Amino acid sequence: MTARWMAAPAVGLAFALAVLALAGAGGCQRMIIGRLAADVDAAADASFDASVEAAHDARDSAVGLPDTHAGDGAPAGDGSTIPDGATAMDAPAARDAEAGTDASDGRADSPSGDSPDASTDADAARDAVAETGPPPIGVLAGRITMSDLTNFTSRGSGVAGVLVTLTGPSARTAISDANGGFQFPSIAPGTYTVAVTKDGATLTPPSATGVDVAAGSGGTVVSFDCTPPCGSGPTIDPARELFIEDTSVLTDARSSNASDGAWSFRYLIEQMATTSPNNYVNDFINNIVASGRDMSRLRLQWPTVIENSVVLPDITRAPFELLAIVNGIDAHAAGQGELRFVYGVYDVPGAPTFNPQNRAFTLMLTYALPATTANPNRQAWAARFHALGAIPFGADYNAALQAITDSVVRTGTLLESAENPRGSTLVALSINEAWGTPGPFQLRQLRPLPDPVHGQRELIVGTVDQTPDPTLNMMNGALPDFLNANAALVQAGFATIPTALLGMQSPAANAPVLWSFPSVTSESLRHAFAGQTCAGCHSSEVPAGAGFTIFHIFPYYGPTTSGNSGWVTIVDIPRRVSFLQNQLTCSGATCAPGAEPMMGPTR
Repeated sequence: MTARWMAAPAVGLAFALAVLALAGAGGCQRMIIGRLAADVDAAADASFDASVEAAHDARDSAVGLPDTHAGDGAPAGDGSTIPDGATAMDAPAARDAEAGTDASDGRADSPSGDSPDASTDADAARDAVAETGPPPIGVLAGRITMSDLTNFTSRGSGVAGVLVTLTGPSARTAISDANGGFQFPSIAPGTYTVAVTKDGATLTPPSATGVDVAAGSGGTVVSFDCTPPCGSGPTIDPARELFIEDTSVLTDARSSNASDGAWSFRYLIEQMATTSPNNYVNDFINNIVASGRDMSRLRLQWPTVIENSVVLPDITRAPFELLAIVNGIDAHAAGQGELRFVYGVYDVPGAPTFNPQNRAFTLMLTYALPATTANPNRQAWAARFHALGAIPFGADYNAALQAITDSVVRTGTLLESAENPRGSTLVALSINEAWGTPGPFQLRQLRPLPDPVHGQRELIVGTVDQTPDPTLNMMNGALPDFLNANAALVQAGFATIPTALLGMQSPAANAPVLWSFPSVTSESLRHAFAGQTCAGCHSSEVPAGAGFTIFHIFPYYGPTTSGNSGWVTIVDIPRRVSFLQNQLTCSGATCAPGAEPMMGPTR
């Protein structure tokens, strides 16, 4: 059996023109100055790496990718600090230094052997590049997935923590991330061998040979299968450590709005609100309406209270009940991951009643896990969640779970500032509902930002993660050009859709094909992109075997019989288990990075 590898579609004319322009602009000289090597070979490597970065930046600019390469002077992080002085969010540069990896391609760094005596060689290499222009660059990326899931979907559970070794014109190593993805975005063109290894895992094939990487293309994709078990590690109890939905949690007083419980929608709003909580949720509803969605039905379902002579939604009787608390430590390469609270609507006494099948509204609050002295990194948070697996559901379990959630959601978790006056770690509030008009199901994301009218920090409707504006569907132009130019990185889960192409809402419906473009001829590319959008993840890009997927955590059932989609159960939970096991057993460069959701179930 051979590895699955293929050349991705060629990059557009814009990239070629950008590279040519860069060659004439002297950009390579500026990138190479000051890089010294111990010998001629080292000098050549240094010049190639520097000019590759310059060419890569030019390509990114041409096709709309944000500039995220190391050494470009980009901001390292938000600079927020915990009250005890620890950094709130890991800066990419600091994370790469700790893990021993290069931020430009995720590979482990090797000793440089730099020497000040090599200046002549470095100058010669620099002059050579200045005469010929930057060398061409290639891209290779792929995924390692669990083979017993490939009949369910072409994009099965990713395997984290696999060592990927690249040999050929460029030599690199990488560790597969939380999606099983790996990337080598800046390598010399040529023929390569890609080898994969992980203790306790059977990977098929163990290596792929004769993998051709061309310059100026969308890249080459190579994929591997793993027959479970895909690695060793401690036993994980997903119900206690990952998707926490047990009745004993959902019916605990901590989940009650009336008692202001620590997991209630009311409590979480109170911890972040910069105005009165009742006014804060009123502004949140108004901001959804301002984005073009009618929320009359939600207002009818939400009992009111008079505050300062104004009728406002009553936060103590908010129509949201807890459905799940989700461990999201696998999210994002930077930082420590996320903690998510998922709510559904329910019948509030005194409000209009409705058939349970009309509870077509879920809401999720997403928080960034902070770095503190007690929990300085992702591995420390992994250990805290894993410790829950040893505690039976009940009073002791709920107390331990609250100790975790309190350290994330309380006022002052981050250092309070003018931009974040409550010191909140909230990242976004997301809604998925069929209550509004116009149209059927829609998904939106609101983020805590300064309101341009009132000035205070409010939940403002913004663009939806990885989801382009629906009007770009079925059209040629910037979006399919971006996909073709970054085909390998899209299929491996590393390409971020440019902000200018994102939409303010995402439809969710069972259309046969939600995303399709005349100029994207690769179905694997189209499907990989579409599955990373909210619309695709909650609709036709998840096969029929996944069951009902407009919601991945069902709002229809009360806390006695909560349910999840087949995608969560069959694909997503095994992926999260693989990542958590890696975080509990890894050290340094063997720790898998987090990843952006490829088909995330709790957006």
